[in-house]
Amino acid sequence: MARAQQSAVAKHHVVVIQQITGITDLKIPALYIKVGDQTMLVHSLVDYFMAYPTRSLNWKRKVSRALGLFYDFCISYNLVYRSSKTFNFHKRLIRKFALALHKGTIDVDEHNDKLSLYWPPASMESTKSILSALQTFIDWCEVEGIIEQQSSNLLTRPSDERTTLRFLNQAVKAKAFMFLSHTVTASELAQGIANRQANKIIELGGVGKGSGEVKKFPAELVAPLMEYGFIKDESASLPEEREDLTAKMITLLLIFGGTRVSEPFHIWYNDVVPQFDGSCKVFLRHPADANTFMVGEQNMLRKTYLAQRNLRPRNDDNNSKSYKAGWKNLKVDNTLSAPVFFVHPAAEALFREMYIYYLSYRERLMKSYTDRYGTEHPFLFVKQTDNAGEPYSIKAYQDALKRAYKRLEKRLGRPIKYGKLEGTSPHGPRHLYGQILAEAGVPQKVIQNSLRHRSVLSQGIYTEPTFKHVTSELEKAKHLIESNGCTSLGKSDVAVLEWNNG
Repeated sequence: MARAQQSAVAKHHVVVIQQITGITDLKIPALYIKVGDQTMLVHSLVDYFMAYPTRSLNWKRKVSRALGLFYDFCISYNLVYRSSKTFNFHKRLIRKFALALHKGTIDVDEHNDKLSLYWPPASMESTKSILSALQTFIDWCEVEGIIEQQSSNLLTRPSDERTTLRFLNQAVKAKAFMFLSHTVTASELAQGIANRQANKIIELGGVGKGSGEVKKFPAELVAPLMEYGFIKDESASLPEEREDLTAKMITLLLIFGGTRVSEPFHIWYNDVVPQFDGSCKVFLRHPADANTFMVGEQNMLRKTYLAQRNLRPRNDDNNSKSYKAGWKNLKVDNTLSAPVFFVHPAAEALFREMYIYYLSYRERLMKSYTDRYGTEHPFLFVKQTDNAGEPYSIKAYQDALKRAYKRLEKRLGRPIKYGKLEGTSPHGPRHLYGQILAEAGVPQKVIQNSLRHRSVLSQGIYTEPTFKHVTSELEKAKHLIESNGCTSLGKSDVAVLEWNNG
């Protein structure tokens, strides 16, 4: 028996990361399939990626993998089962593909795999994700006219790419397995809900898992973290030697500004505007297509400004791992900007005060950078020690946050575990931010703008009531019912619930 695998692997295809000829800085996971004795590039998939150039490399990898795995399954299935093709065979085959993904292809009783794929069972979420990626691609091919909507011959050994795609089109007709992701617009959600049941190919069911209580950053740790967590040397006289200024400022943005962990790494030094009244305006601007907002270069795009300094926008997939920072589709204005709303004025004033000092500290660090590269860069947060002046990385911040927790452990005398489940990962503060706004009674549309979501539906996971809050509200309701203050439930209705135990 073949060696155990952690996930389905390629058999009749290969995915290669390569650059598209004639296009600068657009690398894609190109899919090559084995057709007879030849290896063929799936050109339509290249066109698909060119139609969505700003999508992440991970998203493109998922599409290539989904199409490649389905191709593998079709080839292996046809080699083993050469039975006559019955009515609706195409949909039956994709149902078998879905089950093969979810349940695995290895017979647990006979300990063999007739398809010779040796796919281990995949989770429900992974299975649905693959099917969704596959179906979305085929829908696009149909709209583009790459494949016709009418039926065609079944896939045996395809003579060309169009035959393969026609087969896929027959097997996959709608995005039936698409999750209600918070990145999807409200109109897309409405259309998906309307079409889902009518177009469903297979019902895989669910695992009965709700969203559960949001793992937000522990509120009781906010004050001690900000006071003690970033202290490097209490005896030092210079602020940058006493505290980790960069990590502390980023943490202020995460906890009190509700930013995603990647967003502070896109902030330029001129995206922060201190106000005379002690407040501070901070803007998140599109990494590539927003203007620089610099004096004398207001109309220059950020990607142009960076290119002149041999840099790319930080969300570009061609960047090194340390320089890369993701970017979600924020709700922005016509200048492609979104303001950060501080949830507490004291935190805003602290960030303003630190920013003013940080500019002079950054200038000293940038001298080392310009000496090495002959030019500057515009990013606010920079490294302090190794490669001083270079743009600060997400990994560097994560390490700094872990060190802050270690200092806090010693101060508080109790362990503080770093992780998503504990709410102490860099995303936990954003959940705390949303909870604070919700519990303060802030209107949903205001919360939407504060979290910079494009849809009001997106912040549900951030404003989910806590177990304590739900219990408290239910206790209030129970007392209201018991005192007959609830007109919907009278005493006669309650009487049937009484138990006389003698």
